[in-house]
Amino acid sequence: MKVVLDRQPFVEVLSNLSLLAPSRPTTPILGAVKLSTDSKGKTPYFNLYTTDFEISVSVKCQIKKIMDEGTLILPIGKLLPILRELQSDDVTLESDLAVGLISVEQESYKIVGLSEAEYPDQSAPSEQTTNVVLPKEQLTEAIKKVLISVSNEPIRYCLSGIRINITDDKVNFISTDGRRISLLETNPEKKSQTNLGTTVPPKALQLLRKFIQESEVANIAISENYSKFTSKTFEIFARSIEGSYPDVKAAIPELHKIKAELNRSDFLSCLNRISLVTNRETRAVTLTLENNKLTLEGQEAGASEGKAVMKCNTLNGSGLKIRFKIDYLLDFLNNSDSEKIIVQFNSNTEIATFNEPDNKNYTYLLMPIVLRDEAE
Repeated sequence: MKVVLDRQPFVEVLSNLSLLAPSRPTTPILGAVKLSTDSKGKTPYFNLYTTDFEISVSVKCQIKKIMDEGTLILPIGKLLPILRELQSDDVTLESDLAVGLISVEQESYKIVGLSEAEYPDQSAPSEQTTNVVLPKEQLTEAIKKVLISVSNEPIRYCLSGIRINITDDKVNFISTDGRRISLLETNPEKKSQTNLGTTVPPKALQLLRKFIQESEVANIAISENYSKFTSKTFEIFARSIEGSYPDVKAAIPELHKIKAELNRSDFLSCLNRISLVTNRETRAVTLTLENNKLTLEGQEAGASEGKAVMKCNTLNGSGLKIRFKIDYLLDFLNNSDSEKIIVQFNSNTEIATFNEPDNKNYTYLLMPIVLRDEAE
C-alpha cells in the first residue's frame, strides 16, 4: 500500500478515533487503527476502523492519492503524535508487510503494526432491529443535553449510558445518575414500526457527535443487545449496557406550585461567581425565590461566603428556599442555548423541573440537597 495523505483532516479523524484508544493498551489490538484504501469512486478514500470490543467505528477519510491499494494496521498512539508534529500538509504513507513507513520531505519514520490475521472481524451480529432516521441538528442537540446526567459511579452500571427509546413517532433520549434526569424527545424523519429501547455507551454517542457532518442524517438501528449508527461517511456499532433502566417519566411532576422565568445568562453569571465561595465537598448553593427576585447564597465555613441577587419573573407562587449542588445547575445552563429558562418547584424536598420556553421537548429534573432542619 502507498498513499499520499492530506495531513490535517486525517489527523482530525485519528484524534476522534483515539477516544477509543486506552492510554495503556492491554493488547496490541486495543488502540490500533485499520487503514484500508478505497478507490471505487471518483475521490480516493481511506476506510479507518478501530474497536475497543464494546464499540466499533468505521469512518471514511478523503486522501489525496492512492499509488498502491492495500491495508495497514497501526497503533494510534504512535501514528497520531508523529502526524501532529509534521509540518508538511502532504504526507506519504506506505506499508512494508506490517510496518508503516511515513515520509515527508527530508524526514521518515517507521511504525511496527499488526497483520490482518491478528485483527478482529468487523462484521456486526445479525439481530432484528428497530430503525429510525434523525437529522444532525436533532441528534447533536440530544447528545449534548442528555450526556450531562449520565452516571459515573461503577455501582450504578445500568445508568452509565444514554437510554434510547424508539416509539411509533418519537425517539426519546434519557439519562439519569439518580440525582438528576435529562429527557429529550425527537421527531424522526423515518418513523419506526416497532417500539424498542436500549442503553448506549456514552463514548458511542460522543463519536457520533464528532463524525456526523453538516446536512447529514443518521440511521439509528437498535436491538436489545446493540445499537448501530450509520451515514454515508461512518458506521458506529455499540454493545448495549446491561441492566434494567428505570422509568424516569414517572418522576416528572404533573403540577407545580411555584414557577418562575429566569434570564439564562444572568443566572449562569451569578452561579459562576457564587461557585467561587461554595464548600468544596458539598458544592451547595441556596436559592431563595420571592416577589420577582432570586437570591443566591454560597459559603465555605470559616473561609468564604457570597450572596447575589437577580431579577426574575415569578409566574406562579413564591416564598421558597431550596438548596442544590451548584455543578448540576451549571451543567444545565452551560448546555442550554435558550435566552430564558423556566424553573418549577413544589417544595424544598421535591424534585425541581427546568425547561426551555422555546424547546418543549427538553426537560431537566434535579433533586435538591435536603437538610433536616430545612425540610418542610
